[in-house]
Amino acid sequence: TLRDVNIEDTNGASSHGIHLVDMSGEVRIENVTTSGVEGNSLFIDGGNADIDWFGGSITSTANHSVLIQNQTGGTINLAGDNGTNPTSTFGGVTISDTGGTGILIQNTQAGISFGRSSQTASGPGVTVTNSSEAGVRILSLLNPGSVSFLRG
Repeated sequence: TLRDVNIEDTNGASSHGIHLVDMSGEVRIENVTTSGVEGNSLFIDGGNADIDWFGGSITSTANHSVLIQNQTGGTINLAGDNGTNPTSTFGGVTISDTGGTGILIQNTQAGISFGRSSQTASGPGVTVTNSSEAGVRILSLLNPGSVSFLRG
């Protein structure tokens, strides 16, 4: 479990906010924020872990706010309790990407869901504006992979 952490102002394109490589088992992230990250704010590469993010935010202006690739299974729940219990008040991570390269999901068999944080009760869970690429790109989604954007 990673809890109550602020990740700010990393330097260089390879300095990621949170970088999970070939993870298995269960990973829980609670009330973590990233901002000013020059690399990818959340980079999940490979593995088959069940990853849950509850509360917090990703604020990105460079590279990908979220890059998820090469999973052989598992789930990536960025919607918090919105993915399992929509009436709960503990939502997922709120993602705001302004001028970065948005969200990229590629070559994955994971089930992935997005939703907003309980701290952002009245706004959107995912905002991508002025992206230097397509905003949200989903490439080579492998069976049984799926991607959901949930209303919080």
